[in-house]
Amino acid sequence: MGPLNAPVPLRPIFPVAGQSRGTGTWRKPRDPYCLARDPDDWLAIRELGGVEKLLGTGSSLVAAVMASPPEVRPEGVGLVADADDVGVAPRVDALRARFGSSLPGLSAASPGMVVPGPPRSGVWIAPDNAGCGSLLDVLEAATVVARPTLLASAIALVARVAPLADAAWRAKHEPRKAALGIVGQADDPGGPLAGALRVGDWIGLACAADPKVMPFVDFLRAITACR
Repeated sequence: MGPLNAPVPLRPIFPVAGQSRGTGTWRKPRDPYCLARDPDDWLAIRELGGVEKLLGTGSSLVAAVMASPPEVRPEGVGLVADADDVGVAPRVDALRARFGSSLPGLSAASPGMVVPGPPRSGVWIAPDNAGCGSLLDVLEAATVVARPTLLASAIALVARVAPLADAAWRAKHEPRKAALGIVGQADDPGGPLAGALRVGDWIGLACAADPKVMPFVDFLRAITACR
């Protein structure tokens, strides 16, 4: 799947062919979560900003994509949501109810399991398909392995700065996320945490070392057929 043959609802997030610095290349994607192995083999990641938006905007997007002609439908669709304090079972039930007509394989998939399809489909309820928490727990586990010294310094910095900030700042910047954002600046100075994850190797360095991280990586590999 690529920008020239993607389902119509996904085309706006792909880059367009063009010239850059005198050589034929692909311009920077309009959506920062498009990755390519070649111009016709893409991985599109949509961050929707919470479970409610996933159930709303996300379900509409997936329905539109899966209604596209068969030859341009994605080969795999994975849904990732935080368990938060709600728990795994309610999250899975809600996702099946909203995405079941577009991704019928979800009805047979336990959390973390990928159904062959087509399309390959599955649900991951972060952090581990078992308890409460979020994807931040997975990232923190990876960072403890991959960037332990930098993370410790970032945590100490946040602890010193937080008492000096106003209540609005403290409400917006959860300490763990703030510390991980500081770590991310080492890989993507001035950029968002998501950008640092794209250009850095946090998850790669942590895969073999942390059982909290590897199952999630295996899920992503199964959805994308990347090994």
